[in-house]
Amino acid sequence: QNIATLQEQREKELAQTGEEAHALQTDLDAAQAALAESVALLAADRQDAARALDAQRAALERTLAETEEAQGGAVAALERQVGEAGEKLQRVEKQLHETEEYQHHLEKSLAESQAHATEVLAEGESVEAALQGELAATRQNIATLQDQVESVKNSKIEREKEVASLGSEKDALQTDLD
Repeated sequence: QNIATLQEQREKELAQTGEEAHALQTDLDAAQAALAESVALLAADRQDAARALDAQRAALERTLAETEEAQGGAVAALERQVGEAGEKLQRVEKQLHETEEYQHHLEKSLAESQAHATEVLAEGESVEAALQGELAATRQNIATLQDQVESVKNSKIEREKEVASLGSEKDALQTDLD
């Protein structure tokens, strides 16, 4: 009987161990299913992350290309502006040079004009002095001529008196002769 009891106990233990094994197998199957589901979710997440990363990479590459294109355009525009500014600077420098030459010419012309004006002024003063001398001499001559005219008038009056006196004497002599 002990053996039968032992055997019965063993069968119960074996049944219990089988049930436990079956429960463990169920748990293991559930765990494996959960693990498979987690692996599938992780794989899906990984694929989503890879797609998102690819999309971000493509967007960054587009942005980089657009930025490089914009920078190229900006660089070309800046180079064009620098070229135009250089040309404008050359024109301004040329105008400045021409203005400086014209200013030099004007200064030279002014100096010559001032020298000529000084000469003309000196000549004018010399001519004025000569004319003043001539004017004084002419006034003296006029005064002398006026004196001579006055003298001639006086002389004429005296001659007229003499002629009148001679006319009276002639008349007296004529009367005497008659």
